[in-house]
Amino acid sequence: MMRTITAKLDGPTAIPAAKDPADNTQYRMDWTPILMALGETIQSSVWTVESGLTAGISTVSPPGAPTTAEIWLSAGTSGRSYEVGNTITTNTGRVLRRSMVVRVVGR
Repeated sequence: MMRTITAKLDGPTAIPAAKDPADNTQYRMDWTPILMALGETIQSSVWTVESGLTAGISTVSPPGAPTTAEIWLSAGTSGRSYEVGNTITTNTGRVLRRSMVVRVVGR
């Protein structure tokens, strides 16, 4: 299951649904509203993941004019919350960062 978080121009980014420690879950940071307003696309994307979660493969999409960044996350300790940040550089060199909180809950 993929969880999509929409980056906002201002205000906090929504907290996604909880994940189980055994799950390997795909998360997407959707930068479309911001990038469409700026007329820009993602040139590069870097994720920072708080210790305790395991970061897997990360990508940007769609091909040609990327506006979303994705990462796979696994592990974590039940009952903990982890900050996950996404920093992008746009095709004009602008650097933007947003973060989300991933809650881990055993099921």
